[in-house]
Amino acid sequence: EAGLDKLLRDIKAGLPESHRSWPWVRPAAHAAELCVQLDTNHDTGQLGATLARVARPQDVIALSGDLGAGKTCVARGFLREFFADPELHVPSPTYLLCLTYA
Repeated sequence: EAGLDKLLRDIKAGLPESHRSWPWVRPAAHAAELCVQLDTNHDTGQLGATLARVARPQDVIALSGDLGAGKTCVARGFLREFFADPELHVPSPTYLLCLTYA
């Protein structure tokens, strides 16, 4: 799919140069999914920041993964880039969805 290929190129271009040729930055099994393996929280946050720069208003970005997979780091990087605030407090989106009110 041309749109996914362009998104993948844009994401790779936003990663540190040493990471751009990583074989595990690739489309996943479904055309609308992307699988990226990163080793540090900083790199994971940079992926989020890159997504914020290339995302369009109609795009939907869904994060899925086990506890500790890096979803919050991606969300934090995205929101800090989007709002141009590197110190923005971004709590885990998982806990926001699971809040219980008595």
